[in-house]
Amino acid sequence: PEHSFCEGSRCTCEDGYSPDPSSREFKCVDINECLFMMHDCNLKIESCQNLEGSFQCVNVNILQKILAKYFIFIF
Repeated sequence: PEHSFCEGSRCTCEDGYSPDPSSREFKCVDINECLFMMHDCNLKIESCQNLEGSFQCVNVNILQKILAKYFIFIF
């Protein structure tokens, strides 16, 4: 199956994938590392973006955060 390693009849999923429990046949599906907090992004300055089989940390515009806090205190 796609995204797996098989030896004989025993298969395991590649990193970033897990067996699909709803499938009758062995099938590997993407793990959402962002949803399950399985990432190393610094959430104070980055956001996590799930990718097929992986994730990436995306820098957040710090100025937007500062301005948002400033406007909250004004109003």
